[in-house]
Amino acid sequence: MHIPSRPPTLAQSTAANVRSNADLDTLIGSLEQAGGAAPGGRYRHWDSLRRNPPPDGLEHPHWWLAIKLARASISRELPLRNVAGGPFKFVPAEAVWHLLGRVDSLACEPAEQLVVRRTRDALLFRQAVDEAIASSQIEGSPMTRRDAVELVRENRPPRDVGERMVVNNYRALCRVRDLAKESVTPALIVELHRILTDGALDPSDVGQLRRDGDKVHIHDQAGSILHTPPPAAEIRDRLDVLCAFANDNDPEFSLHPIVRSILVHFQLAHDHPFRDGNGRLARVLFTWSMLRHRYDRCAFWAVSKVLKEDPSRYTRAFLYVESDEDDTTYFVLNQLAVLLRAATELAQYLERKPMELRQMGRFIEDATPWHGRLNHRQIDVMRHALQNPGHTYTIGAHRRSHGTSYQTSRTDLLAMAAQGVLVRAKQGKKFVFTVPDDLDGRLRILAG
Repeated sequence: MHIPSRPPTLAQSTAANVRSNADLDTLIGSLEQAGGAAPGGRYRHWDSLRRNPPPDGLEHPHWWLAIKLARASISRELPLRNVAGGPFKFVPAEAVWHLLGRVDSLACEPAEQLVVRRTRDALLFRQAVDEAIASSQIEGSPMTRRDAVELVRENRPPRDVGERMVVNNYRALCRVRDLAKESVTPALIVELHRILTDGALDPSDVGQLRRDGDKVHIHDQAGSILHTPPPAAEIRDRLDVLCAFANDNDPEFSLHPIVRSILVHFQLAHDHPFRDGNGRLARVLFTWSMLRHRYDRCAFWAVSKVLKEDPSRYTRAFLYVESDEDDTTYFVLNQLAVLLRAATELAQYLERKPMELRQMGRFIEDATPWHGRLNHRQIDVMRHALQNPGHTYTIGAHRRSHGTSYQTSRTDLLAMAAQGVLVRAKQGKKFVFTVPDDLDGRLRILAG
């Protein structure tokens, strides 16, 4: 990928452009014209800025210096440290507040308002699988979404590393939901890494922090080094600092919870405390942090699905931070845009879902003698069955998909088999229910 050029620091820009009182007068006159910390609402890096036309009367070096001065005037040092031990910074620019306000309004709505309670568990299952498969695909799993859904729904043992990664991600997401009210500790981070990497890494690396002598570098596909994490000897201290920040233990340092959650993600990925699996772990910790701050709706967002669509932006955001005086604002803005996209996709899905269920319900009720006795779970099965001839359902998979009891799931599927829209058979000691190839024809017959 394109590695961004390192921009002039504030000190370098000042030294190069302000050599006299005349230069100082020019700079002061250009501050308002330059557009503040994020001209035009865009928090540009030097690599992008130098390719855009500057305001009239300004050259790129003066424009950059004016922007850097505007950012420095509102910049905050964070209690998080870069590789050299210096502080990361965050600039609460207007561009940040604009995006943050939109994300916050979508994230803080109570989860119960998303859908009626009876479909909430099914939606949680859908999101968790989407997040698990996308997060695994970012790290190289070749599984498709359809295969991943069946793998988790059927609760069968994974056959290879790609399947193991998906199952592990799903288990980790379920675990952080249980931990939403607890503080994070280094031991808990190790536990989550163990869940994420069990059977997917060499056993000696599962749940084990990097060791002295480990030479770890982050490369791009061409082999260029993008990031060298801090030495292994610093990892335990850095985890302590990260946990204190994540738990919001410093009453003197306030920060918006969504920004804090994003920076937890950033710092874990930056420190790279394990040999592998750090990206997956960082995204799981972000989810924990959001849930801990009572952003329940985040549990329904498939954030990794959005990240996977343009991974280069994700990587570039990290590079912008390290190249421009450790300014984490680039990463915060990148993640806010990702969250807004994930929240928007959820809203669009929720607008479609009731209409789809109503249409499918009317169609099935007209085509069967049940007439109004179909429940929402059976309608979901029928919708899926019409699109997947030959598919097989089990009571356990139906139970996991809809968060019901074993008896309720058994009753649902047996009733559908009794009407002939599913074919019941025995597979070992358990029932399986298969979609007949002529399901459309059977529905027409039932409709009379």
